[in-house]
Amino acid sequence: MKKLLGCLLCVMLLVFGVSATALALPTNYYLIGGSGDLPDSASQSHQDTWDNVDWLIDNFGSLPIPPAPLPPLGVGDSVDANFPTPAASSGSWDSPDGTSYLYFSLKAGSDTPASGGGFALYYIAGGASSGVFDTGTTAGLADGWYDLSGHAISHISLWNPTQSVPEPATMLLLGSGLLGLALFGRQRFK
Repeated sequence: MKKLLGCLLCVMLLVFGVSATALALPTNYYLIGGSGDLPDSASQSHQDTWDNVDWLIDNFGSLPIPPAPLPPLGVGDSVDANFPTPAASSGSWDSPDGTSYLYFSLKAGSDTPASGGGFALYYIAGGASSGVFDTGTTAGLADGWYDLSGHAISHISLWNPTQSVPEPATMLLLGSGLLGLALFGRQRFK
């Protein structure tokens, strides 16, 4: 009886898994915005540059996205995620070094049609080192993805918030505390 139920469950999962043609936006993904949301004065508004991504986080990070406001973007370059080649309009990605990231941007290619595809920025609550993407196929738009006209992916960039750097005063306070403990311990055992 258990084997029969197990087989039935496997068949049901297979049928439902194969019948889903679009990737639903995972519940921990939140769309922040995309190239169409940038001001007209933005340079290279179709590119997912640090300036453009940072602007979207600063200006759209107060949307009902937990946690609001969003953590500020870290200074520096992004990391390119691994994704299937040839590039597709939907699929999965993973971090090249296994690091968990809080933001990812999809940059759509401009090969078909020649008008270009733009980019979209997402927040991942809790972070992730792998995930899924959809550039706005008809079924994907209904599932909450940003409209990138179904273009194939040019690249997927992974971004993290600013890492806190210890201040010199904090290090001095910690060092003096350790020195005090060492002197106290030395006098006590003499």
